[in-house]
Amino acid sequence: MIHEIHSNFSILKPEFEEIFNFLYLNPELSFKEKQCSNFLCDKLGKYEFKFEKDFLETKNSFFAKIGSGHPKVALIFDMDASCDGHTKANNLAAAIMCSSGILMSKLSKNLKGSINIFGCSGECISGTKITLLKQGAFKDINYMFSIMPYTDNYEELATPSSLSLSITFSNKNVNSILKDDLNLIMNFIKSLKDISIYNIELKNSSEDSIFNIELRSDEFFSLKNLECSLTQYINSNLSHLEIKSNYYNMPYCELKNDQTLKKILITNLKQSGIIDFKEKAYLNYPLSLGNISHEVPIYLSIIDICENKKIKYDTKDFYLCSNSIYAKQQSYKAIEAICLSIFNLINK
Repeated sequence: MIHEIHSNFSILKPEFEEIFNFLYLNPELSFKEKQCSNFLCDKLGKYEFKFEKDFLETKNSFFAKIGSGHPKVALIFDMDASCDGHTKANNLAAAIMCSSGILMSKLSKNLKGSINIFGCSGECISGTKITLLKQGAFKDINYMFSIMPYTDNYEELATPSSLSLSITFSNKNVNSILKDDLNLIMNFIKSLKDISIYNIELKNSSEDSIFNIELRSDEFFSLKNLECSLTQYINSNLSHLEIKSNYYNMPYCELKNDQTLKKILITNLKQSGIIDFKEKAYLNYPLSLGNISHEVPIYLSIIDICENKKIKYDTKDFYLCSNSIYAKQQSYKAIEAICLSIFNLINK
């Protein structure tokens, strides 16, 4: 089976390279991953996957499946990016998982059960996996794999939070004043530490203009303080504006890695040539995948994609690193390891 996987990988490698390049070149913000979702669905459909777009009414998420019955093996990944691109290298995770599914489709004559692929939108600001979990998307999944591109220069994060701001400008103001007001607000936000801007939108009507902005912080109280500070700032300096806000703390759980899946995948990662992988980075960090892990056997593999150990995780440099030769080599090895692990599971 190792030879068959490697042989089919060699045949499909140009297809995989196209997937990796497209996702790298087309980062999209949360819930705006339309290009990515359509592209991956088209690719999977080409290899006889049946797919459902906007899965369970979650915008731009999708579900794809090949095969039937049990065991049901799931591959899950995020698709969204920040304003600086794929700073968490979600492009790599998505490419690895979809490529693994495509490679498994070529082994379908030896396939028992089914391969189920979940592409999740909006994860950076809303924890979409939790929404899908609550709707029963994973209720009959037997095994699940996910992957996290990683760098040694990684700092553990606190539970992330999201803040949505809506600021209304009266159109009685001339455009120059509107522009000045926006600049003042943006400069104020950018002056604060630990706040990331994930989405900006300006809507115009005959009566007023509404400026919507999505912010994220790894500390809930950073956003709470921002809300109070910005409201006070606007009331003091821009009293003609109206501000509305909504923030929430994402209810994440600690990841519970399945030890059987861990043993199988680590063995195959080593066999594929990946010896530099991590186990501790996310284990004490609440995340939406953690919620799923308390209901479905899951293993999150964490692979290093950076030769330059000075590059920090969740930065623009990390995004650029995701397109390096080394990152792709690690990813290609991971694809073969995941496929061999799936084959081990469905034929045990």
